[in-house]
Amino acid sequence: MSGPADLWVRTADVFGERLAAVTDAQWADATPCSEWNVRQLVDHAVDAQRRLGGLFGAAITDGADWAATRAAVETAIADPANLAGNAPPQVFGGMPKHQLLGIAVGDLLLHTWDLARATGGDETLPAEAVEAVLMGFRRMPEPVLRSSRMFGPAVEGRRRRRAGPTARLHRPATLSGGPRPAGPPHRIRRGHPAPAILGR
Repeated sequence: MSGPADLWVRTADVFGERLAAVTDAQWADATPCSEWNVRQLVDHAVDAQRRLGGLFGAAITDGADWAATRAAVETAIADPANLAGNAPPQVFGGMPKHQLLGIAVGDLLLHTWDLARATGGDETLPAEAVEAVLMGFRRMPEPVLRSSRMFGPAVEGRRRRRAGPTARLHRPATLSGGPRPAGPPHRIRRGHPAPAILGR
């Protein structure tokens, strides 16, 4: 499996494609994240990458757009030295930086799907990135996965056979042994486990 830097670049490519396809008429449209319209969703996704990117040494100014954010983060994470060591203690308990980059991949990946669903775009996600995010979800305790800051509650549903990686990401039955959720693959609400970094 590719490393987190490669997975971030692949995910960023797809997010950028979906973002470029947004029309002027779609910015106020609803998204699977019920508290955000398309513009707010994009603002959140880009802001999260700016904040996380700063932890890897990316030189990003506040309010930088996606193109500038993407370029700065990609440059920073291309240097393995920037992924060595741990984040500050207040950021996910001082998580190793290479794992923190995995969090950045997951946040961008899920919001890429949100954006595609909201705008009628291609919902296909990079398969290897999906597998990596799924692996991370499987390691999370169910109470954490279902906390109010992450995913909505699971509901009963039917499993599908031979689903591709994107479809499996939509089904917490494969993530944690629980039943399928209602609606979109996730129901991320405003805020995340590290609100000082990812929250709005």
